[in-house]
Amino acid sequence: MGSIIRELKDLKDDFRLSTWLLIGGAIQAGLVLVLPPRVAIAPAFFILLYRLLNFAMVRQGKLPNPYTRDVITGKQSIRIPRSDGGVPEKMGDQQVVVFILGARSSHPNGRFAPGYAKLGVAFVSLWKDAEKHREEYGYLGKTPMMMTTEESCNNTMVWISYWKSVDHLYKFANAPIHREIWAKYNEILKTHTHMGLSHELYIAPEKHWEAIYSNYRPFGLGT
Repeated sequence: MGSIIRELKDLKDDFRLSTWLLIGGAIQAGLVLVLPPRVAIAPAFFILLYRLLNFAMVRQGKLPNPYTRDVITGKQSIRIPRSDGGVPEKMGDQQVVVFILGARSSHPNGRFAPGYAKLGVAFVSLWKDAEKHREEYGYLGKTPMMMTTEESCNNTMVWISYWKSVDHLYKFANAPIHREIWAKYNEILKTHTHMGLSHELYIAPEKHWEAIYSNYRPFGLGT
């Protein structure tokens, strides 16, 4: 059920805002044609009323603010534990490897294009494997899936992940699950040219990076 809800939430990014407005208008027009006018407009009216009342009550403090859930108040900085388990006194005392993974659909169906759902499942499996073998791979965490906003339809997904070293990252890249998925998708990409993949790799030497979060949810390197 959770995966279905996430897919429905993601669906909104696969169409332009004007398309969604037209879909809503068409549905409303259809209701007016088959139902009495007062009944036809009732769903939209009451949903809007509910949302306005909910917004007002949250703003007045009558209801909890969902946007503050998991927010850590104050300023937080990141210190990566050393291999012996000790915590360094200063931030940035160890190098960090930044790996950016991207996926894009150039198909009219967006992320519902042929083969794209399987790609999403594969990515989920990879991140679960990284989390499961966190120490072995030197995996330090990642951002949630992020969407680009420079286009009317946000069909490009990006994850920024963090690792202790390039050697650790290569160990992850050569893990059985990664090699199996990569071989499979190299074949798929030959016939599904609407699917795009990208990765970028950066090495931040010790004392050349910092990560500070103020009044923020756990995010990125802070996860």
